[in-house]
Amino acid sequence: MKRKIIKISLIIFLALIMLIPQVTLAKTSEEFTIEEKEYINSHSKIFIAGNTNLNPIESYDRQKNKYVGIVPSIFEKITEISGIEFEYINKDDNWENYAKENQVEIVSGLLEENDVEQLNMKGKIEFVKVPIEKEYKTVYIAFTQIADETLINIIQKSINKLEQIDVQEIMSRELINNSKDDIKEYILLGIRMAIIVIGIVLFVLYKKYKKEAKQSKYIDNITKKGNYKNMEIDFNNMITDENRVSYCVINLGIEIKHIEELYGYSEVEEILKYVSDVIGGYVKNNESYARIYKDSFVIIANSALEENIVERISKIIDETKQFSLENNKPYKIEAYAGIYYLKVTDKDLSKNVYNAMQAREQAKLQGKPIKRCTDALIMKTNKNKKLEGQIVKAFENEEFKTYLQPLISLKNDNIIAIEALARWENQQMGLVKPSTFISILQNNNIIDRLDFLMYENTCKMLSEIIEKGQKPVNVFCNFSKETIEKRNFVEKVKRIKEKYEVPEKYIGIIISEGNEKIKNVIENLRKEGFSVLLNNFGATRYSFNDIKELQIDYLKISSTLTEDLSDERTVSITKGIIDMSHSLNVKVICEDFESREKEQILKQIDCDMVQGKVYYQPIPMEEFVEIVQNIVRKY
Repeated sequence: MKRKIIKISLIIFLALIMLIPQVTLAKTSEEFTIEEKEYINSHSKIFIAGNTNLNPIESYDRQKNKYVGIVPSIFEKITEISGIEFEYINKDDNWENYAKENQVEIVSGLLEENDVEQLNMKGKIEFVKVPIEKEYKTVYIAFTQIADETLINIIQKSINKLEQIDVQEIMSRELINNSKDDIKEYILLGIRMAIIVIGIVLFVLYKKYKKEAKQSKYIDNITKKGNYKNMEIDFNNMITDENRVSYCVINLGIEIKHIEELYGYSEVEEILKYVSDVIGGYVKNNESYARIYKDSFVIIANSALEENIVERISKIIDETKQFSLENNKPYKIEAYAGIYYLKVTDKDLSKNVYNAMQAREQAKLQGKPIKRCTDALIMKTNKNKKLEGQIVKAFENEEFKTYLQPLISLKNDNIIAIEALARWENQQMGLVKPSTFISILQNNNIIDRLDFLMYENTCKMLSEIIEKGQKPVNVFCNFSKETIEKRNFVEKVKRIKEKYEVPEKYIGIIISEGNEKIKNVIENLRKEGFSVLLNNFGATRYSFNDIKELQIDYLKISSTLTEDLSDERTVSITKGIIDMSHSLNVKVICEDFESREKEQILKQIDCDMVQGKVYYQPIPMEEFVEIVQNIVRKY
């Protein structure tokens, strides 16, 4: 009897769905752009790190050797719509590591919005709402730093094209399939009857739901003002071919990362709401603005108005900085803006925003509050964008090579240490300078991949030297600030060293910046037996009290400080640095020498080591091992 009731309930539910076609959401009019179609054709598969134990939303079924649940089923629907295939790559719970190390484009199965913010993701999408613990909760998917904006747009459009009936069917199926065989019949009946009730409620409340959904789609969840989608509508409505050149796009970035780390995201939200209100006070009729990312606002402004655009943006930045003073906050807020003036052909808002963002990044690098995007900057940006696409392949093709450059003792001219340097041997461009690709890796949050590749190559080389019974030389490896500040940095350095059975006394870690977090890392490195070298002293804002606090072993003086040793004042300053370093038991290195004329001066002021092309050029690791082993001496 119970089985009959269950079957009848399911039939009624399906019949209700068939009888209320208006529940089906209208297909969106958004079609894929040419750029998006090209992306789909060139990217056949996108990788996902999923939640392995979140039934029935998403879980890894070890018997079937695949991910199952509501979220994977929706991804299958997106594949049908877009043509892009998705593959889960993790079979364990370490989805957070996959995200932080940028091994995937997408992280799925996130229930808490804070999870997305804490991972410093590129963006997020509300994927689906599901009934959990007597309420509906939002399931998010998030995009890592390597995810292309085009991919995000494709997935958002695909979700928009999904019919509500499809989503309901998936949820119903997965909720029922997730029920265990030993669940009592009356519980299963209750679940199925609840689905029927949900269907009826959806039918009754559909119009209200549709109206609210449409409104929320265009509202930013923090500022409660229009979001980027709303701005796109404004852009197309306000700007025509006749008035296009009288408009500009402005990107305003707020430096809030350090605030979030110290005071939490609730503090950041307060700042963002304040900045939104400030911008709103300066936006005129036939203009628009929106928060488009965590710390970034975009303004579409009419540059033909009497009030100067730069003057207007300067006032916004000044008022933004007043937040700390007005609210007695213990921190300062920095803001930078980039301006892109539209041309007749500039009809794509996303490209205009991108140009403004590049100008903003240049403003930040140059320490200027506002920067205009020029044609020269666009050409440089396009070149970097092309390089970005080649960098991932460069790792796959093993084009990043480890070069070695010796450090020479001024006491006896012996090689007493080596610095490991990264070089990119590109098949088309030849040898690419680090100054070209390092910033691209940092901007895409994958600089740690290069740092650890160079480090592992170094450990492997030292291991091979030891196995041959030869005496190894100390090697210093460079690590960026971004890499050092990542979680478990010391443990990873130690693990790789132990993998190749290399004594830590032969390995030095080079740092270029120091803060409270890095100070703790240095202490842990030295406890493990690693030596630490502070790079570029004299070109950075460090005092000797900072050097004492950091407890380093070596100090490399920037070539900008020792460039003119014919000047007595320069010699006196350099000698003072060396003497004070020695008083702290810190050895000193001077770099980038292309002539031996300065060598005698450095000997007289007791410098320990020198490094430069006049002694040795950076040499590929394979050549270095063969050339240098016979002349390495103990210092």
